[in-house]
Amino acid sequence: MLKVRNILAQYDESDILESEKTYRKENILDNDHIFKDDDQLTQLAEQAKTSKEFLRLAEQNRLLAALDALIEKSVFNDPDLFQFHWEGLCECLTEKMQEYNPDGYWSCAAKNFGWRNLNGFKVLEAQDGQTLLKEILPKTDCTFYIHRYGYKGFAIQNYHHDSPVGNEWYYIRKIPEQKYYDLQN
Repeated sequence: MLKVRNILAQYDESDILESEKTYRKENILDNDHIFKDDDQLTQLAEQAKTSKEFLRLAEQNRLLAALDALIEKSVFNDPDLFQFHWEGLCECLTEKMQEYNPDGYWSCAAKNFGWRNLNGFKVLEAQDGQTLLKEILPKTDCTFYIHRYGYKGFAIQNYHHDSPVGNEWYYIRKIPEQKYYDLQN
């Protein structure tokens, strides 16, 4: 049996939101558009030389909760945030796919798929991460972790409304071109 190894990439919207809020807070003076309509915070920003100093002043003036709310609002209203992370994940996966299997022929075994915990098998041709994920994952909001599987494969642990505890797994292995065509028939 092949081993599931370290995580290569992940897509988790709650992690994306939290890390973006943290980033914007730690770099608040570079994101001053967030509080431009708040006179008190704008005055503090004019006094501060660094983001860290600004956050200290905001805390002293009991404005940290208001600032956190503005940061959260800016993150939730960012129309490009998830698309940016999706594209980065697909690029990362594409690089690994090209490294592992430049021919792009793959087999995928699904285990515990959906609420009925079904198993299945599929062969596919994919040269890029976006195509691979669209061919394998269900058409719903998913949180998933892509692991290295064996020597040149991937294992994807997937969470969604029909599999909220993450017992849905996809085991993806490279296959030769001829085997791909043999299995297609």
